[in-house]
Amino acid sequence: MSYIPILCPHCGKPIVNPENFCPRCGYNLITHEVNDAPTNVTNESVLSSFKSAEEIYIIGEEYFYGRNGKSQNDAMAFEKYAEASTLGYTEAIFSQGWMYYYGRGVPQDLSKAFSLFQIAAEKGHRSAQRYMGNCYTNGYGVMQDNENGQKWYYKSALQGDHESEFRVGSHYFNKGDKIASFQWHLKSAEGGYREAQISVACAYMMGQGIEKNYTQSKYWYNKFLDTYRNSNNSLSEFETTLQTLLLDIYSRYDFKKFSYLTPVTGDYFLPMSDGYCRNEDNMNVCQFCSRRSWNGAYYESSSRCQCF
Repeated sequence: MSYIPILCPHCGKPIVNPENFCPRCGYNLITHEVNDAPTNVTNESVLSSFKSAEEIYIIGEEYFYGRNGKSQNDAMAFEKYAEASTLGYTEAIFSQGWMYYYGRGVPQDLSKAFSLFQIAAEKGHRSAQRYMGNCYTNGYGVMQDNENGQKWYYKSALQGDHESEFRVGSHYFNKGDKIASFQWHLKSAEGGYREAQISVACAYMMGQGIEKNYTQSKYWYNKFLDTYRNSNNSLSEFETTLQTLLLDIYSRYDFKKFSYLTPVTGDYFLPMSDGYCRNEDNMNVCQFCSRRSWNGAYYESSSRCQCF
């Protein structure tokens, strides 16, 4: 049994199974003729079908996250997403594709994932558009095509997807357009995307697409560290490389400090030595600005010493 929604070849709307006609335009799947829409199918009944699709999708979400009295169950989540997907519910179509993409609740199948992402992306789903970019760029479920990948990243970025904004910025960087690259990376960084934040810190430090600004570089580096602290994801190879580069530059550029800048190695960044705020009970106040920064667990972004 296929869970991929059936779309009317005539008007493009989803056909509510198991009917053989489109309730919107009356197209007959058997005779391929367009007749008047059946009199027993009203706009209200069609709207009801879409409402029930959303309700089914919400049940799938409850199984996926294990909430509202339901135990976490990927297989049941996939089943509900698929059911809502047959009714043409865009969010469910994307979620079903996501499950295929990562092999959650169903064996991984990148071809099916791509097909579902394409349906949702063409309906304007921005996350599906980003995954289309991923699929084309990496050849997941489709022949690799970087140009098509960038096209979908751009569509997603125009809708405010922060990861896609970063991908578009990186594309401009590789083409040598540092100004456009910085502008897209800054949009992504302001949206909280971690790789963009450290990229903006590097751009300010090196004057790539923007005038050099040491203070702004340190500001965005701290933003990057705050985002890292609040996430469950380890640093990517890209982030680790840029961090090593930045720390080396900072250590040579900043005449006040020498060894307080240390790489993130599984815990939140904590400045060390030279009198700055650090993880010691007797150093809970910055010796330079006398600002309390230690709360017993981490340095909070709202209270961490900013005198540097």
